[in-house]
Amino acid sequence: MAWLNRFGWLIGPKNTEAKVVIIGLVNSGKSTIMQQLKPRDITMTKLTPNIPIGMTAERFVFKTLTFVAFDLEDIQNGFGNPWEDHYRDCHGVIFVVDSADRMNTPLVRIQLDKMLRNPLMEKRHEIPILILANKTDQPGAVPSLQLAQLLELSHLNRPWHIVCSDGLTGEGLNEAMDWLAHRLRAICCKYPHPTLQAINNYAH
Repeated sequence: MAWLNRFGWLIGPKNTEAKVVIIGLVNSGKSTIMQQLKPRDITMTKLTPNIPIGMTAERFVFKTLTFVAFDLEDIQNGFGNPWEDHYRDCHGVIFVVDSADRMNTPLVRIQLDKMLRNPLMEKRHEIPILILANKTDQPGAVPSLQLAQLLELSHLNRPWHIVCSDGLTGEGLNEAMDWLAHRLRAICCKYPHPTLQAINNYAH
């Protein structure tokens, strides 16, 4: 909780609200990282889209901070990503990559590009992207510099930063979130946060 209080202080006044989406492929470590970020006395809420495809997202709210995590994957029924509306009102994106899963690196690149080309994100070049090279403790994990090259991050036309992380221990999250908080400070003033009631409409 002390960390989130500091995060809130870094992004601005007490009435400043921020929404961060945490995305990545299945099993990249998003839920584990969410558990590291949230206070112990705060529970995560399961969200489901209003279409019958059996997908869920997770969310927790702490004071004026909202974090929403969901999977990026191709949907075969024509709906696209059912969570893409969260891009519309987010202030920052955390993109989690399983750095030990070298086989899926091309798919990660495809999904990152697909997310960036989404019309809801494409026109908002000031929205920062924090890339977490997760599971760096595992054998064969790709170093962050190499991963940045494989994902062609230098071509991004928006603020970005990559940090090695370990979702189980929380290693790397302090550095990562300090960077994100400073970037969000200006964003939150430009883009107001949606009402929590609007977000709650996703919940069943």
